[in-house]
Amino acid sequence: MNEASFSIYGYYKRDNKSRSWVGTRMDFSTLTWKDRLGTSLELRFFGGLNKNSAIHYYVILSAYSRLDAQGIIRVGIFIYGKKTESQDPFLSTGLFS
Repeated sequence: MNEASFSIYGYYKRDNKSRSWVGTRMDFSTLTWKDRLGTSLELRFFGGLNKNSAIHYYVILSAYSRLDAQGIIRVGIFIYGKKTESQDPFLSTGLFS
């Protein structure tokens, strides 16, 4: 059975350097191959609420295999990208479990 889901979240975040942001997160996920192979795409955008808070966004792509029937144990790969206003993009890849 193939399943797909789409979610939208609202965010507020701040740090200890007097910076704060408001943003959205959009998730799109699929589950295929007898509910064992999944993919996920997350898009996050944050707008700064003061002059110290740069606009930034994230793109996170992952593919994973469920190792148990409940989907609690997973193994997969991910690609994580972040772009902040006035800075070069940051890209990372890796494995997760």
